[in-house]
Amino acid sequence: MKVVVDTNILFSALLSENSSLRQILLTSSHSFYCPMDVIHELYKNFDKLIKCSKSQPDEIQFALLQLFSKINFIDDSFISDKSYQNAFNLCRDYDESDTPFVALSLELQAELWTGDKIKTHLKNKEFENLFEY
Repeated sequence: MKVVVDTNILFSALLSENSSLRQILLTSSHSFYCPMDVIHELYKNFDKLIKCSKSQPDEIQFALLQLFSKINFIDDSFISDKSYQNAFNLCRDYDESDTPFVALSLELQAELWTGDKIKTHLKNKEFENLFEY
């Protein structure tokens, strides 16, 4: 199964070494995907990750590398205008920042794994491709 993972799931997976989210990402047979910009977003919040996890920088760096080795990062240029527009229409009246994740999910015909409250919003918009673990 193809699964697009949003930033919140990755952030949560990094907060604890024993996180069930981290274990799923590291051991599952699913194929995980993220927009390329997620890398920048996580490193931009590196200090926040350290503070929230109460981990050492090298522990967070190691965890990031572990997770990154399990994720296929996709450049935005791969996503068609049609998928991006459809995703924007789904997200615009809730949170436009989720558009790249929904667009990638549409493009890949993959399920979206999000911990956000946007799940309910997307379900109300009849978007059914939501990953539940």
